[in-house]
Amino acid sequence: MLGAFTILMAVGQLLFKYGVGLSARVPGVTGILMLFSQPPVIGGLVAYAVATAIWLKVLQTTPLSKAYPVAALGFVIVPLCCVWLFGEVLSAMYLLGVIFIVAGVIVTTIR
Repeated sequence: MLGAFTILMAVGQLLFKYGVGLSARVPGVTGILMLFSQPPVIGGLVAYAVATAIWLKVLQTTPLSKAYPVAALGFVIVPLCCVWLFGEVLSAMYLLGVIFIVAGVIVTTIR
């Protein structure tokens, strides 16, 4: 379930990014109007809502100190997907940071 939470949060972010990109092409669609005018943004909100429900369930059985580091994998997943989906470029320093994040998650979740 923790993996599903992390993936849904990443999907939500990617949908937000895509929806904001669509909104940029429509004059006058900013701020709160984006919440209701772009299906990807609505999809991102739904992903966040489902992820929140999963997170609450996870916290019933998993210590926050073990669950939270896994949530940090979103900091790895989202930018890597942005390279693939949006053509963004990651620096070598960012990739080094990714290694540290993954190592930190491994270290903090070993039982």
